[in-house]
Amino acid sequence: IMLVSGENGQIVAKIVDFGLAKILEDDESPELKITQTGECFGSPLYMSPEQCMGKKVDYRSDIYSLGCIMFECLTGNPPIIGANAADTIAKHVKERPAAFPDALQIPNEIKLVVYKALHKEPVWRPQSVTEIKDSLSGSLRQL
Repeated sequence: IMLVSGENGQIVAKIVDFGLAKILEDDESPELKITQTGECFGSPLYMSPEQCMGKKVDYRSDIYSLGCIMFECLTGNPPIIGANAADTIAKHVKERPAAFPDALQIPNEIKLVVYKALHKEPVWRPQSVTEIKDSLSGSLRQL
């Protein structure tokens, strides 16, 4: 996440990279293939469970990554962290995200949106960032 100057001099947060790299095989030049099926790429702190398992990813993987960023922005810590990269990847697949600290007094509506984005199953995550925005519109005023 980078802070940049926007129009009219305001500061704008921009998400530059979730760490996802898709490298596709060129059917005509298989010698250029540098990945194998089942490999995964990304920043382990923000990788979706399906990405961690080397499965096919889509926009819902980005929703999961956004959920990780939202959790970290609200708490100062990632929702899932292991002793090392491999442990973090395993935890994204098997463990629930951390609880929001009670001392932060995060409204329940916001917690629910973040936890929904962090659901292990892509089908249960918000299906668009517009859905997240609409779900948060009233709750953000409470912060």
